[in-house]
Amino acid sequence: MILVCDDDEAICKSLVMLLRSHDWEARSCEPSRYLQVLDDQVSAVLMDVNLGKENGLRLLELSLERFPLLPVVMISGQSTLGDALTAIRQGAYDFLEKPLMPERLLVVLNNATRYHALVKKSLSDVYPVVASKAMMSALNRMARAAKSDMPILILGESGTGKDAAAAYIHQLSPRSAGNLVRLNCGAIPESLIESELFGHVKGAFTGALADYEGKLAAANGGTLFLDEIGDLPLSAQTKLLRFLENGEIQKIGTSKVQSASVRVVSATNKDLEKEVAEGRFRKDLYYRISTLPIDLPPLRERKEEIGPLIEYFLAKSGCKRPASEVFSEEAWDGLLSYPWPGNIRELKALCERVVIWEDGLPLDRKQTMQYLDHSRDMAYDSDNIFHLTLPYAEAKRRLELTYLQTQIRKFGSIKSAAEALGILPNNLSRRLKELLE
Repeated sequence: MILVCDDDEAICKSLVMLLRSHDWEARSCEPSRYLQVLDDQVSAVLMDVNLGKENGLRLLELSLERFPLLPVVMISGQSTLGDALTAIRQGAYDFLEKPLMPERLLVVLNNATRYHALVKKSLSDVYPVVASKAMMSALNRMARAAKSDMPILILGESGTGKDAAAAYIHQLSPRSAGNLVRLNCGAIPESLIESELFGHVKGAFTGALADYEGKLAAANGGTLFLDEIGDLPLSAQTKLLRFLENGEIQKIGTSKVQSASVRVVSATNKDLEKEVAEGRFRKDLYYRISTLPIDLPPLRERKEEIGPLIEYFLAKSGCKRPASEVFSEEAWDGLLSYPWPGNIRELKALCERVVIWEDGLPLDRKQTMQYLDHSRDMAYDSDNIFHLTLPYAEAKRRLELTYLQTQIRKFGSIKSAAEALGILPNNLSRRLKELLE
């Protein structure tokens, strides 16, 4: 439904008639009743900036506080460039000047309603549970940032869902028909990261048995998600910056240059400003990738989502009981007061572990905390292959890869992890490369 808000009753009636004549459900309201009428059935709003006693820009702000993803089209007959820029900065979907051209208005509203439907579908696909104001605000920033082609930097603690955020941004972007290519910069050996990014030709180095296009070329026309970009070596940072500036790729082992159109979304749980200050991250690259920064709130700041997320993950893991029969009241108190250092990933792992060892329910607080202690290790397994039916060789490959990547994260480098595992660093690097191919 399209909701029209204007202090001029004649304008409201004519706009509603126009919209209904084009088979849209539409209604109007006085500015004083706008917030009472606004609900989740509204798919787009058409609202004047100047509403007599009411301020249209203020109502826009209040609209997006309640429904952050709702497209609001602002209109004005006394507009200035400043009004338009202010409205867009506050989150307006578009800005139209009076007198309204019917053709232009219909195109804008058609795009707005299609966009709203896409946002709702993408949200249900990627974020099936959203119940906090903090997360809705982050999603609103993602949706707005997705419209542009600027680099995005997703910030947040480990386990807050940065991979899901990248997928959500890609789905809402004009590049959604292209590929979303992922690369975890912290899981690739330093000697191989440039090859993974830019590709190589056969014979470029020992082990280069065939041409490899690289992640940037694979993402041409789409999005490249660089997870843990804070772990990217300085040499690769220089080449990535050059690509962001000119869109050119040069494979290792050749002087030929090819062009690619790629939207880069990066993510990190590191303090990149500190990394820059200590010389581990290029300042110019930091400014380039952080054009549109988005912070994901940790789970401890969105506790109203803990209950719904537990219900969702239990059901997804095959549990036939409601969460109230799985956890006792005192266990719930513990879950709500727990700081969740592993965030969503840790909560998901807890639910999966409870379903696997489903006995003696409901769990009391002590049992729940014991499950949490064990689930922290499982939280690294984001694909949860124990619940997937895979060919044995593929399951074994994923298990080994997950284990080795977990050890590298734990010890901070391939060298330290190799020492702890009792193997040579070169052998660990080689094995990772084999598992990633």
